[in-house]
Amino acid sequence: MTDMPTASVPARALKARPATTAPRVLLAEDDAEMRALLASTFRSHRYEVIEARDGRELLDRLTDAMADGRRVDCIVTDVLMPRLTGTEALRSIRNAGMVIPVVVITAFGDHATRIDAWLLGAVAVLDKPFDTEDLLRELRRMGIGPVQGGA
Repeated sequence: MTDMPTASVPARALKARPATTAPRVLLAEDDAEMRALLASTFRSHRYEVIEARDGRELLDRLTDAMADGRRVDCIVTDVLMPRLTGTEALRSIRNAGMVIPVVVITAFGDHATRIDAWLLGAVAVLDKPFDTEDLLRELRRMGIGPVQGGA
């Protein structure tokens, strides 16, 4: 059994997103092309994006955002990444008492991976390859949609 890293993220209530601000997604994906595609898709649909290359960076970006008083409305994370997997990062976030919707994306969507993700509170698990519209639909289903109106 390996020691699980712990997040230094404070366990405080998350700020609600004002209706006039863009939803902020924390995206963790180790494949640079996939990360760029997803980030571009989110931005083109008026989401703000914080990018991370692995689970460790995901925790660092989340900690930085919280320390700066910036909310994170949703996390989208790959499972298999270097340094710290998406599942390990999700476990650290939950152990820190944080309640943030998480969508897990994986190329290895076996039954055990899905169960682990759901037991840790993931709201959805999408198998790669997936249609980006399916991911956007999951966010909208959770009430995390882009700001209406404006350009």
